[in-house]
Amino acid sequence: MSTHTSLKLQLDPYIGGSVYSFPEHCLARLLPSLPTSGATNDIGGIVGLRVTGIDSGLRELCLELSDRCGGPGRVRLVLPPATQDTWQAILRRVARCFEQQGFRPVWGEPGVTAAEREYLEAYPSLMRTMVRASPTGSGLLRRIALLHTVTRFYEVRCWQDGDGWKIDACVAQSDPGSHDRLVQRLLHPRWGLALTLTHRFCACGEPYGSRQRGHTCTFYADDENGRHAVYLRVHTNPDEPDEAERADTCRAAGAAPDWISRVFPQPPDEAMSTPL
Repeated sequence: MSTHTSLKLQLDPYIGGSVYSFPEHCLARLLPSLPTSGATNDIGGIVGLRVTGIDSGLRELCLELSDRCGGPGRVRLVLPPATQDTWQAILRRVARCFEQQGFRPVWGEPGVTAAEREYLEAYPSLMRTMVRASPTGSGLLRRIALLHTVTRFYEVRCWQDGDGWKIDACVAQSDPGSHDRLVQRLLHPRWGLALTLTHRFCACGEPYGSRQRGHTCTFYADDENGRHAVYLRVHTNPDEPDEAERADTCRAAGAAPDWISRVFPQPPDEAMSTPL
């Protein structure tokens, strides 16, 4: 989340094809809730995060993180253009799901609740870790478009791991230029993150690397204190049996045809063949 401006993110419509709503998935992971049992060691979502409004014709959901919980931070989540869903309906569904599981939504509370304060006081190292990891996380989020524009990744997962962030990505065919372009832009001396590449292992150049299935290239980028701030792993799965199914899943989620062609290129012999 940004500590100076309101970061705006437009969400994809679905996760896993046209079955699961991605905006609903995001809110279920982000918004805080408390156990109705009264326990304070099982708080869901981000402590201190609040829904502060819905703007721009009900398309933008405004979220803000309290300064008592690592903020202030603000972000706007924008619904996909084609969806007929509304943030009010999504919020109601998420709240109903939490209540059915024995949790009470607190994202509408005017301030940080006593239970949230108690949780933070019980786990002070958690807050320190969040503060240390936040600048890199914010920087990655602001550059998230690079994962789509300069790589051939068809699947990306990212999560916080201690003080740093792990990025796990998959490509259909070996392509060292893809991950190298991403690293170069992420660590650009002027426009990139203030990190230093300290480890690079590329399996693409090994004998038969371009044909080997399942090899992994790894990269570490450290901060000024020598901590691993970003750990990138790129898994190559050429000729994977379900590659066509993965392409169909991306297509169903609204991926553009030119992106599909770039990420799932045809093998040379197939691309050059012509039907009789």
